[in-house]
Amino acid sequence: MRNTVITALLTLLLLISPMALSLTSADTSARQDGSDDVDCTGLSFEDLFAYNHAIFGIEILSDWATSEISANSWVNESNAAIVRNNLDGLFEGFEANGGNNDWLSTDEREAVRAIGPKCIEDMNTRIGLKEGVPHRGDADWNDFEFVEEGISLEETNLVPEGHVDERDCSSRYLGATTSCREVPVSATDNLEIAMELKEGETNNARFNQLPNKGHSNFTLAYNASNVSDAQLTFTFPAIQGLRIAESEFRDNGVVNTEIGSISENYLADGRLQIIIDTEFDRSQWASIERLIFIDLTTDPPVNNDPPLWSVNAPSDNTIIPMFTDNGQYAILGNDVIETWATDENGWTFNCSFEEDGWSVTRDSPGSMLVTPGTSDSGTAACTVVDPFGAESDESRTLRFGMPAIFSGTSGTYSDSVEVTVTPTLLVQNIAVDISAIQGSRIGQESGLSLSSTAASTDMILSGLLPGNFKVTFSASANGMLDWNGEIDLGMKKLGQAPALSVNTNLDGSYITWSQDQYSFTLSGTYLDPDGEEVTLRATICDQNTQNFITSGQAWEAAISTATCSGTTPPWIVNITATDASGMTMSFDVEVSYPLDNTETAILVEPVTDEGLLPSLGMLATIVASLCVAIVKKRT
Repeated sequence: MRNTVITALLTLLLLISPMALSLTSADTSARQDGSDDVDCTGLSFEDLFAYNHAIFGIEILSDWATSEISANSWVNESNAAIVRNNLDGLFEGFEANGGNNDWLSTDEREAVRAIGPKCIEDMNTRIGLKEGVPHRGDADWNDFEFVEEGISLEETNLVPEGHVDERDCSSRYLGATTSCREVPVSATDNLEIAMELKEGETNNARFNQLPNKGHSNFTLAYNASNVSDAQLTFTFPAIQGLRIAESEFRDNGVVNTEIGSISENYLADGRLQIIIDTEFDRSQWASIERLIFIDLTTDPPVNNDPPLWSVNAPSDNTIIPMFTDNGQYAILGNDVIETWATDENGWTFNCSFEEDGWSVTRDSPGSMLVTPGTSDSGTAACTVVDPFGAESDESRTLRFGMPAIFSGTSGTYSDSVEVTVTPTLLVQNIAVDISAIQGSRIGQESGLSLSSTAASTDMILSGLLPGNFKVTFSASANGMLDWNGEIDLGMKKLGQAPALSVNTNLDGSYITWSQDQYSFTLSGTYLDPDGEEVTLRATICDQNTQNFITSGQAWEAAISTATCSGTTPPWIVNITATDASGMTMSFDVEVSYPLDNTETAILVEPVTDEGLLPSLGMLATIVASLCVAIVKKRT
């Protein structure tokens, strides 16, 4: 039980997020109730955890009752040693278990990861909202609270691997794990701590739902009394016109204009972001209470110029190519879209379609997000609008649709595959370049020119590995933006087994015995036609060895006969080459003692991966290179 309590305290200290204290000042002592549950309420830890810089993200979700909080912090050099020393000091009185002994172990780290979320849930976030006119000071704030189920903690390098002074602690302390290792707390290796949303959860913090849901005035308050050096980004749901009216830092109730900065940014999907940068001298924590207040409103600004289309925007009746059978997706990235219009507060599209079901907007990264309707194409009159509702006077007519359809027969292919491109007549005279693509590998490019009828080309597969591949394309036409994309037609490249050969000695034999005649060597060459990595293995008397030396395409294997003790020669040695796709080629060598005047034969036994058989031409080549005459061994 005592170890559980100590572990909980460690967990608390590892959460470097400044949102882990109440909005108002709190008692800095932690309390335990004698049960297995920990109570970390009010514990102040930043005087122990000396991070150099931290970045926090607080996203208020669309229900205005939950949020997602993330934190990343970096602890460098001398501060890293301070943190490790402070953590070890919490174990005073438990020296028999490695506590307070100037060493920090992996067992302590693992316990921290397991118990952390429960401890964090007890803590306050120091974030509050309040509806209505601007609020300051000790108002009845609507405080955020952590949700244990949504919290995930990660640390990097708290117990650094390979430290020069690292030592084993598996048998040093009572109850230590077999993999326990520890480093001195004086280690200055940089470390990182992170908190994020747990996979599968929707939020990790909650608050009483804001009644106005952001559509009228409210104040955001944040207690930064012991925040060293940090940037916080608050992201609000998309509310038209939401903006900062006033903001201020207050030290002990007095406005201070020289201790940080507050700025606003609008994402392309209309969401407001508030960025706070603050830095605080640790020596002043005990004497200064620092609070940040930000008043938000939806009242229109006094002066607001509407956005304008730029010279980079598409002209009237430009065709915007897209797939119409993929549902809603981003068809053009922000790197293209951001130059189409200008506005100091950001902008998005306001498009009215002639056809039902179509819509256009921008997602948070700024890409053009299109929802296709039931028709093959859609024509829209589009303006650009800023977050406050100011709209451009000029409208552009844009046409959306799929210019061509790509088709081919799914299956497995060796050298090339036929792909057909059929124009939809949305645009005339399309130039299309297609290639096979497999991760970062791209095959040879093939070109097509389309008018009103379909055209086909053989797409070359050279340069690809065995396995699945897609079709990548680039299409262009007058009056249409360039169209680039990838299509999965259910195609797979055929794999070929490695080629494998064995060298002969000058006397015609294949084996070279060691001087003591307890081992021998074989050598030869190997090559994978697909360019994949090849693994070599030898088996003798049911024992495997990978004792191979390779150089380029040459191999040599030293094989001991010790494993064959008690068995009667001749023995069979199997040499197998396996590529990264699992395709194999092997041969057997019959081995007798050098003084036995017997024959040694090489037997070819190709083995291939199911579904990816080598071609007859390749197999014949391999067999021809490996088959040799039976040779009388010389003594």
